[in-house]
Amino acid sequence: MSDFPFLSQWSFLGQLHHLKTYLFYDFPRLFACGNTESEVFLALCVKEEDDCLEWICSSLTPQTEADFRRGKIDYRQAFLASKDSRVFFIRDEGNGEILPSVLACRNLTDDLLPKAGIRPAAEEGVIVPWNKDSLVLANQTEKGAANLVVDTPDVGGILANRAGKILQNLQSLLNALGQEASGFPLQKKIPPHIINQMRLRFTGTFPGSFGMSFEGTYKVDSAEHTLFEASCLKLSSVLSSAEKNCFDEALSLDHVSSIRLTSFVESLTSMESGFYFEYASPKKGKISTPRLSAENINSLYRKLNESKKWETEIEITGRIDGIFLSKKEFVIIDEDKKMYRGRIGTNAFKTASNVRINSLCRARLKVRYLQSKTKEEYIKEDYTLEEMSVLSDLSGLPVPAKR
Repeated sequence: MSDFPFLSQWSFLGQLHHLKTYLFYDFPRLFACGNTESEVFLALCVKEEDDCLEWICSSLTPQTEADFRRGKIDYRQAFLASKDSRVFFIRDEGNGEILPSVLACRNLTDDLLPKAGIRPAAEEGVIVPWNKDSLVLANQTEKGAANLVVDTPDVGGILANRAGKILQNLQSLLNALGQEASGFPLQKKIPPHIINQMRLRFTGTFPGSFGMSFEGTYKVDSAEHTLFEASCLKLSSVLSSAEKNCFDEALSLDHVSSIRLTSFVESLTSMESGFYFEYASPKKGKISTPRLSAENINSLYRKLNESKKWETEIEITGRIDGIFLSKKEFVIIDEDKKMYRGRIGTNAFKTASNVRINSLCRARLKVRYLQSKTKEEYIKEDYTLEEMSVLSDLSGLPVPAKR
């Protein structure tokens, strides 16, 4: 942001933030910026003389912005198509004095405009609601913020019932993820602080995309915010795995969250287009999923819909072959030399922190199985150490192999 100290001086355009630089020589000479009222501007330095700079600044309509970012129009056309057929002419005297004026597009001469035919490289993906960027919102509110952006081939919008289903299923999924993260019993009614963990700040259709912007209800230093963040990060992790093997992430969800995830993905398949999800925290920055294509979404839904998951608990006796506290992972070899490897649960972490390798133990494990609905075979199984006690009798158990 140090390259754009003058943006704060262009207050007549609103509260500006930098979006993208297209030409840089000593300083940004051609760039895009936006304000909190969803307006997007394209600025070009047309004259540099001593400490004085002169700029022209075009206000882009949503359609012009979409065409420009996709490389359908060139830089020159982006200025000539400025909103209300006028551009801002800005003279920066270099001493803090800014002299703005308005210039009709028809009066723009060749020496003020880029050469015809020069276009920006087409940007892939969707059109982002610039003014609702999740990190900007998070920093402004000191709360977590998230964006869900869905491709829309029709610039006129999307069917309301489809948008409503996406919103409803996303809310249900985040409720389930929040309940699981809180450790609150799944059979109980979801507490209000989980149900009310986010607010819908903004929805809207832009040329090429439909966006939903969410704000966390609680400040970042609160315990309630931690649940909202855990829910969003888990959702991001699951969606990011869709292009690869999603079963590891699917197994890490409880039964209710799995059902909600399937319903959410199903509502996205009706769009027959791509989407992405991003989450931002004012103290931790922003994470974004890859842009998932319609094929990725359909594949994820098919995998989730064609598998079933169930869980049980088992008790084993064996030797502790490994404890990895930084990863919260354990390895135990039982009496039949079967290896169990998985996550250390919260209740077992204290005991696991104080055991010795090769100690005899009795452990209670929660086992989650993912099974194909069409074939009697397990796709994946997952273990969580729920409880462990150290025993003293070491007889009759396998000796770990030398490493």
